Order: sequence, then C-alpha cells, then structure tokens
Amino acid sequence: MPNGLRTLVPLKLKASVSGLPRLVWVLGAISFLTSLGKMVATFLAVYLLAVLNFSENQIGITVAAYGAGIVTGTLIGGWASARLSAVAQMAASMVCLGAGFILLSAVASPLFFLAGIFACANFEGALRTPIMLLFLKHCAPIDRPRAHAVYYTAIGLGYAVGSVIGGLVSRIDFSLMFWASGGVYLAAAAAVLVWLPAHLAGGVAGMPGNAPATPEDANAPPKGRWPFIVLCGAAVLHHCVGNQRHAIYPLYLTSHYGLDTTQLGAIFAVNGLLIALMGLVTTNLLKHVDQRKVAGWGTLLLCLSLALLPVSTHIAVAFLLCVVMSVGDVLFAPSMVSLAYFLVLEKNKGKLLGVYFATVSACRSLGPLIGIWGFALIGATPTWLLCGVIGVVNMLVLRSVLRVRWP
Repeated sequence: MPNGLRTLVPLKLKASVSGLPRLVWVLGAISFLTSLGKMVATFLAVYLLAVLNFSENQIGITVAAYGAGIVTGTLIGGWASARLSAVAQMAASMVCLGAGFILLSAVASPLFFLAGIFACANFEGALRTPIMLLFLKHCAPIDRPRAHAVYYTAIGLGYAVGSVIGGLVSRIDFSLMFWASGGVYLAAAAAVLVWLPAHLAGGVAGMPGNAPATPEDANAPPKGRWPFIVLCGAAVLHHCVGNQRHAIYPLYLTSHYGLDTTQLGAIFAVNGLLIALMGLVTTNLLKHVDQRKVAGWGTLLLCLSLALLPVSTHIAVAFLLCVVMSVGDVLFAPSMVSLAYFLVLEKNKGKLLGVYFATVSACRSLGPLIGIWGFALIGATPTWLLCGVIGVVNMLVLRSVLRVRWP
C-alpha cells in the first residue's frame, strides 16, 4: 500500500467512528448478537423445502407469516416503547425469541410450524423500535446516519458470520441451527441486562440527545404527514424487492446457479461483510450529501443487482451482483432511517418509527409472496426485470417527487 494510503485510510476510519456516544457502540455489540441469531431466517426457505418437504405455496405462506409476525411485533414494540423501559422490553423479547427457536427445532407439522414462526417473528419485531430509539435519540441530527450505520454495520457483520455458521451447521443437522440461534438470543438478553443499565444511567446525561438543529437541517425536508407517507411508500417498494433474499433469491441461486448451502452461506456472508466494512466510512463521507439522493442511488443499485441475475449462470457473477446489492444496502438504509426520524415530531417518535419499521417489515411478508407468485405467473426472468423497473421508479420518487414537495 502506498504511504499516502497508509496515512489516509486510518484517518478516514478514525473520522468515521469519532464523536459518537459510547452507548452507540454498546448497542452495536448487542445488535451484532441479535443479527447473528438470524441464521434461521436466512435459511428458512431452504429448510422448509429440503427438510420439511413443504410445497412452494407452503413455503410462501410460512415466509409470509414470518414477515407478518415482524410487522405486528414492530407495531407492538413501538406502542410499548412509550410505556416500558427499553432494557425490560429488549431482554424479554430476546428470551422469548431464543426459547421459541429452540422449541421450533422439534416442530414438523406445517400448521404448528407456521404458528411458531409467527410467534418468534413477533418477538423479533418488538426489538427493533427500542434499539433504534436508543441509537438515534442521543445523537446530534447530523450524526444520526452514522449512528444507524453503526447499527447496520453490526447487523451486517452478524449476518455475515451467522450465514457462514448457518451454512456449515445445516450440512450437519438443520436442527442445530435453531439451537444455535436460540442460544445467541439468550446470550444477547444477558448482555442487555448486564451492559445497558449502567450506560443508560451514566451516559445519557452528557449525550446530545436533544441537541438543537444543526445548519444542515436548514435545508432538510419539513415535518408533515405527506412527506412521511411518501417516504414509507418508497421504503415499501425498496424492501419488497430486497426481501426476495428470503424466498426466491436463494432458491434461484440453487436452481439457476447450482449453489449448495455452503456457497449460499458464502454469498450471504459477502453481503454482510461488505455492509460491515463499508457502512461507517461511506455514511460518514456522504453525511453532508442530500440523503434523498443517497437513498435513491441505494434503491437503484439493489434492484439492478437482482434484475441482472439471469445474465449468467457463473458463480462469479452471483458474487459480483451481491457486491452491487451490498452497496445499495449501505446507501439506502441509514439515509432512510435518519429521514424518517427527522420527519416525525418528538412526542410521536416511538409510535411513528414503529409505524415506519412495521411498514418496512410488512415487506418481509409481502415481498416474498409477490416474488413467488411472480415466478409462478410470469417466470423468473420477467420477475427479476420487474425488480429493475421498480428500482428506477423508486429512485425517481426519492429524487424528483420528494424534491418537489420538499425545498
């Protein structure tokens, strides 16, 4: 590495992480654990097909039930965040989720598995709002994308490690994957009870949670119902496409590209690792850029990464498109969450952030269903091309329509 780069890279990394409250890093460690436990969700469609011998319709319904549970759980979590302490809400959800996954490993009945995965998803959804409120409320407005980038980096790294572990463990026994996920969530609950109380008690007072608006906020979009609704609509389009990763994407990689579960795990690991490596630095570099533009490019890249899947059957192409997808993820998520947080009034932040995350989570159910129906009705290639069209439309919504409404 040239001497200039040896100096520049550490400086960029230091600038990306400096100035954030210590609580953000504690929450990042906890988020890593929760993401590590999501290996069941990553391989759910493959498990249902390979082990439980579910039909395509049963797979679609089960994956949709998982998404529906996250929606209802997120709404419950948003409602509860104004009434319960974050520590109690997070720890209880994690304990129930860990126990639920362990019990689910012994369930083979389609009906009971459907009910069990729906219950587990509710507890998973209840985690998101209290975690994000703690991440964002104690940061100055300009640092909120970076705070979310810490969260996104943590879940990306956890997703990468969990994908590798899940891919390897599934080759031995799929039930071990449920036990591993359950154990991780129980460990995360212990971390919440041990780490969070001290940091919340000793660290909040000095944090800029209610800091006045910075100069960058002068040109930010005004608060209001319609901007928030449009933002939620853009998030729905994006995440309906992105959540094909939980249904037709892994199935397509196994059928069209011929990948086994280990190679699938490697693909998902690349996605998570790139998010972890790029998230903080990229968000810091773009923090002064209009976040609507950043989100627009993010949704376009993610959608194109799926639209181009039929161009080849070579595994190298699958990995390359996974890199494009990862860049889209890094650009989209922090910018959208920071915009959503800004658009709602202080007294409604918990409830309306719960609505935003529930809207996003609904796509966990809606997206896979649409994808599976698309495969059945019009075929694989037209479905992937439609994803690309959605990306172009969504970019125009974020960069043009919202610019008309927002000065």
